[in-house]
Amino acid sequence: MGPVSESIKSPCTVMMVAEKPSIALSITEALCGKNFEKRTGPAKGIPIYTFKGYFKGHQANFKVTSVAGHVYNRDFPINYQDRRKDPVVLFDAPTIRLCDKRAKPVAKHLQLISKNADFIVLWLDCDKEGENICFEVLDICKRNIPNSKKVQRVYRAKFSSIAHKDIVAAFEGLKHGPNYNESISVDAR
Repeated sequence: MGPVSESIKSPCTVMMVAEKPSIALSITEALCGKNFEKRTGPAKGIPIYTFKGYFKGHQANFKVTSVAGHVYNRDFPINYQDRRKDPVVLFDAPTIRLCDKRAKPVAKHLQLISKNADFIVLWLDCDKEGENICFEVLDICKRNIPNSKKVQRVYRAKFSSIAHKDIVAAFEGLKHGPNYNESISVDAR
């Protein structure tokens, strides 16, 4: 992980995304105590926590939010959805990725919250499903994340519990973005 360039605006904006709202609250409380604000986002039941702090040596404004599991699902194209046909053809059929109807407000929420973000930190579960959801979040937010050849913009938090000390350790030891191979193994399944 390269150093953060001095060209980063100060304060920078860091968007952090957890797997569910309760984890977003735990992350917020571990990193800033009770010194945060809570507001409601466009997705019902998914709050946004904001606080000030430091990120990679720079003053930062943090926005912590979450998804509620997967945003996308996989299905067969319409011409393969007739359940009266021989199911053997499905073994060679293509699949398509669609935004889950129930998750459309979450996708809109992420698009809005990621505007003006300088960095994104992914706090999704540390398993293959979590890696897959990381890429779903990135697909939704990617047009809002600045491009830079000098500065790492996407980080992955690796943690095994939501205990204060584990969250702080994960934040201090952020890694490069999520693992693509683990993610596509979920799609293949």
